Amino acid sequence: MQATITFTGLEELMAKFTLFQNEASTIAYEAIDANLDAILADAQSLCPVNTGALRASLQKSIEVSGTYVTGNVYTDMFYAAYVEFGTRYTPAQPYLTPAFEMNSSMLVDDIMTLIQERVG
Repeated sequence: MQATITFTGLEELMAKFTLFQNEASTIAYEAIDANLDAILADAQSLCPVNTGALRASLQKSIEVSGTYVTGNVYTDMFYAAYVEFGTRYTPAQPYLTPAFEMNSSMLVDDIMTLIQERVG
């Protein structure tokens, strides 16, 4: 008894894998960058304002290290965590966490859309 399996289109599949491998970092960078813009905009709109310094200090950054692409929305204001999480004396006024939660599910969709556009 013998079973035979024949693959057709293997060269095309391997070409798509190679193309995806070459495009993966670019796709991740573009999707993360677009989502960081949305997270930053929402964080700025949700950020409580007293003097406006905290809102104005919100920034984004993207770091590429080998095959890793990391995006951050951050602030260097020392009291930012006190506003986000509250203290014993002041209630929390979250702005970063809700902004992330509002936009994080879009990242996977954006990556899949870019993969389909670029790789097929």
